[in-house]
Amino acid sequence: MTLEDVELALSAHGKTSTLAHLSLVERGLVWPSREVVDSLVELFHGEITEIDILYPFGAPSEKKT
Repeated sequence: MTLEDVELALSAHGKTSTLAHLSLVERGLVWPSREVVDSLVELFHGEITEIDILYPFGAPSEKKT
């Protein structure tokens, strides 16, 4: 699924988020709104979690060894 597909799917469910904003969220460059997080979790039927979205590079409590 591409970001454009995600944008279209969110629009079909009455949610709005631009392709540019979704790209920034995906790369961890912006903090997503609660609405975007909830919409993405719902869109992917729980395959990705809030933590996956909010911390794309690993939760802060995870330590790399």
